[in-house]
Amino acid sequence: MQVPLTYQASPIDNPLKGLVPFVNQSAATGATFPHSLQWAYIPLSAVMTGPNTFDWTQVEGALKNAAADGSQLILRFYLDYPGTSMPKGIPQWLLNGGLTVYPYPDNGGGTAPNYEDPTLQKALTTFISNLGARYDPDSRLAFIQAGLLGWWGEWHNGGTVTAHYASLTTQQLVLNAYQSAFKTKKLMVRYAAGTNNTAYGAAPCFRNDNLPFGYHDDAFCFYTVGTPLWYMVPQQQAAGPGAVNKWQTCPFGGEIYPDYGTTVWNTPSGAPAGQDFATCAKATHASWLGDWKLFTPGAVTGTALASAKAGAQLLGYEFFVASYETLNNASRTQTTADVTLKNTGIAPFYYDNTTWPIQLAAFSGGKIVETWSTPWSLTGILPGASVQLPAVPLPNRPTGSFTLLMRAVNPMTGGRQLRFANTTQDQTVAGAGWLTLGVVPAL
Repeated sequence: MQVPLTYQASPIDNPLKGLVPFVNQSAATGATFPHSLQWAYIPLSAVMTGPNTFDWTQVEGALKNAAADGSQLILRFYLDYPGTSMPKGIPQWLLNGGLTVYPYPDNGGGTAPNYEDPTLQKALTTFISNLGARYDPDSRLAFIQAGLLGWWGEWHNGGTVTAHYASLTTQQLVLNAYQSAFKTKKLMVRYAAGTNNTAYGAAPCFRNDNLPFGYHDDAFCFYTVGTPLWYMVPQQQAAGPGAVNKWQTCPFGGEIYPDYGTTVWNTPSGAPAGQDFATCAKATHASWLGDWKLFTPGAVTGTALASAKAGAQLLGYEFFVASYETLNNASRTQTTADVTLKNTGIAPFYYDNTTWPIQLAAFSGGKIVETWSTPWSLTGILPGASVQLPAVPLPNRPTGSFTLLMRAVNPMTGGRQLRFANTTQDQTVAGAGWLTLGVVPAL
């Protein structure tokens, strides 16, 4: 007989979801807003020191800074960052080799590379291949944004350099390189595109509705829902069902438009009409969003802070174990267990049990005395869906009664544990992610 369990909202800093600071921002400022992810821009010039040589120091530093507080990292590389606030991204060896560049005055000024230069194209594919070989298995890394092309690595530019944007050929080279290099990590690209689709006005974007890339909206709560083609949701609709439904298999993230980083949490929302946070989050099924201003101490307080916490909790998955069952065979020589699991969030969980395995355990005499691996996976359970995970045997179970526990294991050492939306989460064993299911009678 299924034993029912009781719902309780899960913590807002569950892994792979929520509101996100810049890497090490929370440690640097002393901010304490709960989070499980950090995010980093890194110039290609800091990493690729020659056609086949690399210095991973800055990448390692970002990964270590994020992991220091149990966070995993979202990573994007860039070549062209307008203004003077960030280092220039074009590697010097490419400039020394004669790469053509196009200076521009827009957004504080900058330099766009000739994306059609064969040496640059080769550099990009070589870099992505080496990045994947080194970091695809790294559990400290959560997601990769394609980056590299356009202003801020956002796959567009404008103003005086619109004519020098990357061609469809170059975009395809980058997308293909990422697909080849990353077999485990989930990838994201800035714009949705289908057949004959254009993004950001007139900028052509290579078709991706049929590719394993999620999306990131870096003007969230500004250009997210509405009617213009360059708004995120209409853009996905124009790209077709593959783009509209991409959230079911690939993550959606991005950045709350900085002008609304604090006011979006006011009541009423400081975002433009119709672009309030909850509306945009539900329309896109977002899992995570950067909000750098939120992580400045004192920037958001009182009811606005409560609203921000509710917003963080809304994002991504939430798993409620609705019930469990244990059965003995007729001879009472074997026990099996199954659970009914419901996704009460707005998005799926995107990593399978090869990286996020689910375990069961027997707790008796004040300690865990047996642990069992299961074939269960959190992947693919859509919002609102309830699934019964099939019965698994519990060999070598204690003959006496014991407490049955369950957890999903974060592959990153020191990473935040995934916690279920149950009142008995951490009830028996604290701090290790164990959910208490209930007492299994003696044989």
